[in-house]
Amino acid sequence: MGRQDVTTEELLAGAFLSMQPASTLISLARDVGGGIISGYAQQTLLIKCFRNEVYMRYPASKAYVRNVLKNIILTAEQEGQEVLDDLYDMHSILFQTEKQLAERCYKTITFMIPDETISNLTCTLGDEGMLKAVERKLVTLRVSLNMLDGDTGYSIWPAGLFLSEFFLYYPELVKGYSCLELGSGTGICGVWLSRLSCSKLVLTDGSLSTLVNLRHNLSINGILQPSGENFHTTQDVNNPSNVECRQLLWETATQEELDSFNAEVIIGADLIYDPTPLVPILAGLLRPKRNSKGSSNCSQVTQDELTINSSTENGEVGKVLPEKSKGDGNGLIYPVAYLAQAIRNVTTLELFISMVSRAGLELIDVTDTMKPPKCLPDLDGFDRSQIRIHKVFYPSS
Repeated sequence: MGRQDVTTEELLAGAFLSMQPASTLISLARDVGGGIISGYAQQTLLIKCFRNEVYMRYPASKAYVRNVLKNIILTAEQEGQEVLDDLYDMHSILFQTEKQLAERCYKTITFMIPDETISNLTCTLGDEGMLKAVERKLVTLRVSLNMLDGDTGYSIWPAGLFLSEFFLYYPELVKGYSCLELGSGTGICGVWLSRLSCSKLVLTDGSLSTLVNLRHNLSINGILQPSGENFHTTQDVNNPSNVECRQLLWETATQEELDSFNAEVIIGADLIYDPTPLVPILAGLLRPKRNSKGSSNCSQVTQDELTINSSTENGEVGKVLPEKSKGDGNGLIYPVAYLAQAIRNVTTLELFISMVSRAGLELIDVTDTMKPPKCLPDLDGFDRSQIRIHKVFYPSS
C-alpha cells in the first residue's frame, strides 16, 4: 500500500518543510540530479524548498535551514559540482544570524494520501466531504525546537502523527460524533479531525501557553478565527464553527466539568507518561451517558466483534472495521477512547494497563488489526512497531 503519484520533487519539498535531516534532503536531491547534486538538483532545491511558498510564509528554523544549506554546498563541492551563487548567498546571510536560544519556527507536515484512503474517505464522507478533507494535504504548525521553551506541547510527536494517519483512514470512527482530544499540544490531530465531519470537536490542554499556540495553529490552517485567548469558558465565543479550545486540568477536574464536554469519542497521543491523573480522567469521560438521541451513537467493540470489510489483494491485510453497538436497551451510550503512544518505558505502559483494569475499563490493542496505509513520509524513519493504539471503554454488560 504505497503512496501513489508522488514525485521526487514533492517528497523533497515535504522533507524540507517538515525539517527532516539534511541527509534525507541530500538523498532526494541526488535522485533528482541523477545521482549527484547537479546544477539542476540545486535549482530544484531553490524552487521547491528555499523559495517554497509555504516556507516563505511560515519559515522553518534558521539553524535547520543553515545546516541544510551547509551540507548541500559541501556535498556538491565534494562531487565536483559548481554551486549556485544563490545557495552561497543564502548560507552567508543565515550564518550571520545569531541562533536564538528558544527558537520558535514553523514545521509543515505533508500527507501523501494514497488512493485506498481517498476511496474510504469518499465512502464515509461523500465526494464533497472527501475533497474538503484532502484539498489541503499540508498542515503547518508553529513549534519550538527547544524543549525548555514552554513544555512538550510545542513539539510534534510521532504518536500524534500516527493517530492522525489512523483517523484519516478510519473517518467513520469520528464522523457525526462529539469528539474530545486530551493533550492537544500543537494541534496536529485536531486539524485533521476538524476535516472529518465530527458533530463537535473540543481540543484541550492543561497549559495556557500551549493553548495560545494551539489556537494560532488552528487559525493558520483555516479552522478558527485568529483572536481570543479565553480558554476557561464552556463555549469559544470567537469560534463560529464546531471546534473549541478549552483548558482541562487533570488534577483538579470535577465530574461535572467532564460531563460538560458530552464527549462520545475521546482521543489522545502520548498521554500515559503519568497514568495516575490520566486514568481517573478517562474513567470520568467514559462513564455511560443517558442517550438523548434515542439510540446509541458510540461504537462499543470487543476484539471478537471486529470484522473484515474488504478483501485482501496481493497478500495485503484487508481493512478492519468495528461493528456499531445497538445500545444496552436502557437508553445508555458508551463513549470510547482511542489512545496512541510511543512505548518508551514498558513499566509505565504496564502500570497504565493495570490502572485501567482496576478502574473497571476494558482495553484492547487495535494497532495490528486496524493498521492504516502509510501516508506520512515523516514517519518513514521511525520504528512504527514502537507505537501502539489502544481502545478503552466501559463494558456494556
